[in-house]
Amino acid sequence: MCILFCAWTQVVCRQLGYNETGRSFTNAFFGQGTGPIWMNNVACNGSESSLDQCPFSGWGIYNCGHYQDAGVVCQDSVQRVAPLRLVEGATPNSGRVEVQYYGVWGTVCGHSWDINDATVVCRQLGYNGTARSFTNAIFGQGTGPIWMNNVACNGSESSLDQCPFSGWGINNCAHIEDAGVVCQDSEPTVAPLRLVGGSTPNSGRVEVQYYGVWGTVCDDSWDINDATVVCRQLGYNGAARSFTNAFFGQGNGTIWMDDVTCSGSEPSLDQCPFSGWGINNCAHYEDAGVMCLGSRESRFSFWDSSVRIKQAKGVHMHAITSVRLIAPMCTMRDTPAEKLQAGPYDFVISGMDETAIETNMEEMTYRGSSFLMFFKRTAKQKR
Repeated sequence: MCILFCAWTQVVCRQLGYNETGRSFTNAFFGQGTGPIWMNNVACNGSESSLDQCPFSGWGIYNCGHYQDAGVVCQDSVQRVAPLRLVEGATPNSGRVEVQYYGVWGTVCGHSWDINDATVVCRQLGYNGTARSFTNAIFGQGTGPIWMNNVACNGSESSLDQCPFSGWGINNCAHIEDAGVVCQDSEPTVAPLRLVGGSTPNSGRVEVQYYGVWGTVCDDSWDINDATVVCRQLGYNGAARSFTNAFFGQGNGTIWMDDVTCSGSEPSLDQCPFSGWGINNCAHYEDAGVMCLGSRESRFSFWDSSVRIKQAKGVHMHAITSVRLIAPMCTMRDTPAEKLQAGPYDFVISGMDETAIETNMEEMTYRGSSFLMFFKRTAKQKR
């Protein structure tokens, strides 16, 4: 069967009163018919005035099934610019790229898809610039034809169909490779953050939103300085702990940031040095997390050293020798229990052995009052 711009397509469209330009389809693209298959091996030269003037096998002579039914799309005039749309994005300016070719919407393969191609798409759709190009169907798999493949724009073209590509419908792709973009109107000021998967609002996997798309942060080089910036950006007083290895569960979607190296003084995470948006060598089992200190109102007065762990997942803690104070206007320090003064303080209890540390949020009792706090439990404190 003919695949592209067959002569018989011209004949069919001309016979039906349309312009000769059209597109042929095979394999029952428009659904399977019923009843007789009247024509097979149609071999028009394009000059015939009707389809039955073209050579063919003879009426009702065929070795086909209806799953091979042929179809066409005709049009009245030559299409000048192939329309585009973005589908299944979280915002109107993001999504899977789909192109309309002679009335039929299809996708673009991600082979060779890069920022230059995405820039042309965004410009054609009326946006000022491009945030990111995507491959591997990050916005979901499309259906129907894959119209374009090996698109190689230089970034200056006014429409995607002006860029070099393999030809309409010529591809060796599957929809799992569908291309996508995120476009922008203006440069963002601060990338929003959220904490996900924690047992409390001040703890969880760090996720960052980049042009409407939420993603995670890789834990390469992740430390307390990075966590401090995250917590401050989210309105907390600081960070109690940084976490690696997807401590709060694995995220999904894009890993937006990697190799983050904050000094701790930055007002937002996106102002810290990192590899670049979406540039990483990570998997989601490396997602970073934090636990932030509570607000000033959540602090309490610490009067003496009579602190006991009520329960820690069935394991009692004992032999506590010091309390690490994290107080406003103070630096972190270890203080012997007998020298503690009145608070208010946020604090971390630590034992004699600083190795094999586990971290949990547990219920604790102090002078009959129950409260939640963050502590370090060591192997020597288990029994």
